[in-house]
Amino acid sequence: MRQFEKLLFKDDFMFSAVCYENPEIARKLAEVFTGRKIVKVHNLRQQDWVSIDPVLKKVRLDVTFEGDSTIYCIEMQVGKEKELAERIRYYQSAKDIEQINKGGEYKRLQPVYIIFIC
Repeated sequence: MRQFEKLLFKDDFMFSAVCYENPEIARKLAEVFTGRKIVKVHNLRQQDWVSIDPVLKKVRLDVTFEGDSTIYCIEMQVGKEKELAERIRYYQSAKDIEQINKGGEYKRLQPVYIIFIC
């Protein structure tokens, strides 16, 4: 395991910790990558686990927050990922499923941006 002092911003733990402690960084990153103005960040989470069923593959996002009725998920990706498009699709669907309880209406779904920094 790497020593804490040697961690870089791109390292999983450091990226999520810095964004969590400095929500302005998470907000600015999301604005730059989406081209959208985000007025306020709320419900900021680091290492956000999404698990619909214990048998299914789990999703863990480095940073997740809500802003202006939209959900933003930011993931630092430093390794080579062969199935990036499929992974983003899976993360998007997991965040969608998380939003509606049984009997809920689909129109309550908030837009979701999954941002991978590669």
